[in-house]
Amino acid sequence: MASYTSAYLGQIVADYQANVEPLLLSEGATTPAALKAGPAFCGRWPQPAIKAALDALKTVYAVREGNPAAIAEAISNLGR
Repeated sequence: MASYTSAYLGQIVADYQANVEPLLLSEGATTPAALKAGPAFCGRWPQPAIKAALDALKTVYAVREGNPAAIAEAISNLGR
């Protein structure tokens, strides 16, 4: 399993939050821009690094929600 620095994963998360998430949240996956955002994002980063970064992001979201079951599930997915 590859390991990534927090700074590297932070760059991936920042890219996702700036270029993918807003389109998916505001437009769904129905507009041409939204349909291109995901594949473009995946083309910029190695797949294992994307998975690690998004697992970390899911953990942050679960902690913010304060749901113990969601937190446990998110943490269990880290480092898979």
